[in-house]
Amino acid sequence: MARKYQWTAAKYRSILLGESHLPGLRSIMRGFDSKDGYNVKNISYWTPYQKRKVRNAFHNVELLQAQPKRIIRARGSNLRRLQDAFHGDIASRNFKVAFIPDTEPKLTLPGAKKRAPKIRILKDGISIQRRNYERIFIPFNHKNLVRDTRAEVKRVSEQMPEAQLFFVQVGEYQSVTGKSIGLLTQQVLDWMQKYDGKKALPDSSGNKGDNPKHHHWKYWLNGLIGYRMPKRIDIRKLGKIIWAGRVENEKLTDERKRFMRRKGRKGREK
Repeated sequence: MARKYQWTAAKYRSILLGESHLPGLRSIMRGFDSKDGYNVKNISYWTPYQKRKVRNAFHNVELLQAQPKRIIRARGSNLRRLQDAFHGDIASRNFKVAFIPDTEPKLTLPGAKKRAPKIRILKDGISIQRRNYERIFIPFNHKNLVRDTRAEVKRVSEQMPEAQLFFVQVGEYQSVTGKSIGLLTQQVLDWMQKYDGKKALPDSSGNKGDNPKHHHWKYWLNGLIGYRMPKRIDIRKLGKIIWAGRVENEKLTDERKRFMRRKGRKGREK
């Protein structure tokens, strides 16, 4: 019985040109046009290297889409800053777009017209403005985190005046639960102690047995996220809406897990 993810010519073609839940690689990355040797009419002539390159690129897109994201097309240094802020450790050199968190799609009245967020490149971070709130990301200075973690978290939070709910940017993800700045500071301290690159990883990490240095906090503890909202919006309600947005994305998360499971299994190709 043929598997859903059997790497057939049709599968490679759909990945380059677009699938139901993922954009085509040609529309968001450089290096996959016909002039680059990726003729979708003659996939049987592709080399094993070309096929592997497509699979790896597709895997990176799946990782970036593992939480709800909005694709933004920017240019030059603005594009690079957006990618640095939100792509974590995923190689983004060939991406023509940036994947920006979009975890609160329902923060509007039912039937209200959807509006694209306004994205601003700040001196030290990124602002995503919607009609009812503003989401601000400010990166950590890792050297300052080592010198004085509490002072660095305080410094970053003070660049978000009037923010009412905080999260941590963890690689390409946003931490699951929003917290006050005091609780969040303790969370950052705990992560730095558990993932110091020397100690055995905690059982809760899901990576028991891996080399601890591969999971050092400096690779994924990127910065602070703060939400500024009008007083009429209840913080607990916003937290529930953010959570609902993630639940809606379970399908893509499952796609990612299935892909990672089969990545270590030799697949049949045609």
